[in-house]
Amino acid sequence: SIIPILFDKVFSCKIGIIGHPRNKIKLHRMRIKAKPLRYIMEIYISAFNEEFKSCFDNIKHFVEKTGDIHDMDVLNLKLKKFLNEIRFFNKSQKSKKDHMATKPIRECLIELTKKRNNEFDKICSQIKKWEEDDFKNKILLSFSN
Repeated sequence: SIIPILFDKVFSCKIGIIGHPRNKIKLHRMRIKAKPLRYIMEIYISAFNEEFKSCFDNIKHFVEKTGDIHDMDVLNLKLKKFLNEIRFFNKSQKSKKDHMATKPIRECLIELTKKRNNEFDKICSQIKKWEEDDFKNKILLSFSN
């Protein structure tokens, strides 16, 4: 079956992610590698039992959550760029009364970073749980039940 091979490709990315929240590229690669696994499993969802569906749901959740994290990373970069543009504009103004406020954007960045880090921690916990529970074997056993 191709499913264990696809799982190995996903799981091979775990090094450099757990404990490394700034490694956005590696996490995004892991997500991209998880998509084919999700889609293949989705095709077979009706052919296997509830255990297989549970494994599929786990993979699907992982792909969705890592997608959310990627979206937050992209938004974070855009907001930082916008904040820098406002700061540049503010420096060009002769009077402080002509400045644009940066506080709402800074507060948004703080909240976005907190949420992103929280979601990242959850993903790391999921990856660790896959390892602890021998998730690959669980998927394999779900074929035969």
